[in-house]
Amino acid sequence: MNGSRPEAEMRQAVLLAPRRLEVQSKPLAEPGRGEVRVRVAYCGVCGSDRHIYEGLEPELTYPVVPGHELTGVVEAVGPEVGSVDVDNPVAVFPLVACGRCRMCEKGFINLCSDARFVGAHGIPGGFATHAVIPSCSVVPIEGSRLQQGVFTEPLAVAVHAADAAAVQGKRVLIVGCGTMGLLMVQMMKLRGAKEIWCVDRSHLRVVLAERLGADTGVALVPEEEEATSQRLQEWAPEVVFECVGAEASLNLALQSAEPRATVVLLGEHVVTPRARVILVENRELILRGICIYPRSAFQEALRLVEQETVLVDPLISRTIGLEDLPRVLGGHTEEEHPGVKIVVKPNSESERCWRKGDEETSGEVSPAGPQE
Repeated sequence: MNGSRPEAEMRQAVLLAPRRLEVQSKPLAEPGRGEVRVRVAYCGVCGSDRHIYEGLEPELTYPVVPGHELTGVVEAVGPEVGSVDVDNPVAVFPLVACGRCRMCEKGFINLCSDARFVGAHGIPGGFATHAVIPSCSVVPIEGSRLQQGVFTEPLAVAVHAADAAAVQGKRVLIVGCGTMGLLMVQMMKLRGAKEIWCVDRSHLRVVLAERLGADTGVALVPEEEEATSQRLQEWAPEVVFECVGAEASLNLALQSAEPRATVVLLGEHVVTPRARVILVENRELILRGICIYPRSAFQEALRLVEQETVLVDPLISRTIGLEDLPRVLGGHTEEEHPGVKIVVKPNSESERCWRKGDEETSGEVSPAGPQE
């Protein structure tokens, strides 16, 4: 084996059962055949990580080490690894498809029926100082972009979603201004949308969406929701991206869409919503689901991040250590810290690093539900 170092231990945030997360030390894992060991630099906290923490992923088995939005540096390589070298900075493509099922044979690896996924199904993830992963999952990245590189994974979802609907020259509504919604705003600008509106319960996130390219941001105020819904219907978007994964946001998307519009679902609906299907029928709406992404979308997302075509620094609100994860995943810091994307830096103590201005704005929080 090449590049092995004398470090004796690694640390992992192990989810033993729903809402039972422990930071544990264990012997430093050695990569096996076709595997590499990555010293994790950064790992983003995703909405799906919170679902895993809460036990809302029924097919998941515990214990599990979450975290799939990771970057790092290759520290060791196992046998039969040909194209990856020690000390290479990498981003991680977390989907490991079987390559044999019907969908894989058709080229839709994101719909693989027997897939493994870093940080969820079968492969310990990036909420750890080190991660041993298949060598096919590492993708070279500029060493100076490791922190920004955690956005490659969610941006790949946005790229795939943008490919799912023809948006050039059209009115586009984005429901939810979490990480995914804010990335979609920028993708819509790149894909030539005629006009982009976005809606969220957080005034702060709406303002950020406008800074990143939205033409109009609409903050949902409880006492004005009916009027806001009417305003969106009158504007009549031709394409709607639902980026929250909640019943209210789904129905708002359906209510707002003009007849024959396309509604793309990016939010993960772990709880089955009561959707107003009659609107789909009466308006002949087209519903389009999004599941992960193909490898080509990941490669495009990485290029957009490296070239700073899509801006991600404004989305990073806080950098934490592994010890802070239980509070973050449990939502105990939400009122205190309303940031869009929290990033874990496993190989350091918590930096408690806030973006400038957070201390003045920490009282406003989006209650729209988990957003990627």
